[in-house]
Amino acid sequence: MDQETYMENHIELKPETSLLGEQWAIFKKDKLALANLFFLLFLCIVAVLGKMLTKVYVVFDSSMVRLSEKFLPPLSPFNSDLVPAEEAPA
Repeated sequence: MDQETYMENHIELKPETSLLGEQWAIFKKDKLALANLFFLLFLCIVAVLGKMLTKVYVVFDSSMVRLSEKFLPPLSPFNSDLVPAEEAPA
């Protein structure tokens, strides 16, 4: 059997869709999984936009955070040297 006859008899057929395409078709049929995919993408977009917006608009000044006072009991008196008197809480 020569090479040409062999090639004519054994033509390699490519699949109509790839393995990834088959998996995507199966995934698209599951409506709950598709809805969860879109919800996850929505959360990722919100997280990225939130990170970008907080770099542009400063929500709070980190120098104003009084971490040592956060651990005091409720209704304890204000005693911080970091905050000027006019910005002190009432």
